[in-house]
Amino acid sequence: SFPTRRSSDLLLPFSSGEKIAITVSKLDSGAFSGLIFYAHTQNSYSCFTNYLSADYGQVGDSCKINFTGVSIPANCTSGNVPADGFAYFIPLTDGTHSLTIKLNNNTYTGSVIKAGSTYTINWSYTSGVTISPSTL
Repeated sequence: SFPTRRSSDLLLPFSSGEKIAITVSKLDSGAFSGLIFYAHTQNSYSCFTNYLSADYGQVGDSCKINFTGVSIPANCTSGNVPADGFAYFIPLTDGTHSLTIKLNNNTYTGSVIKAGSTYTINWSYTSGVTISPSTL
């Protein structure tokens, strides 16, 4: 998941025009069923060991991610790479769940529909925050 930011880590703001691509995977093992959202930035940031900083969670039928910046650990390893991290929404029950993602003061909204073991992600954005695949 998105690591807990340590007080010694530096939080960098996102580069101007930053975009985040999210790849979704299904987790369906026995009693647990849900989705994992793997996110990475388009731009690279200093420090090979950087990571995406975000708050995420589920409240009722709402799934939310708020990307807050890129964290640079105090024990940084040199290099420029995209920042990444993942969020998981487990369990997801059958039905429609709202999906809200925030990046750079922009709010993106869509939904996740679960029907049995099939998930459909309704997401109309082609820039800013993109999500694929739309059906799992």
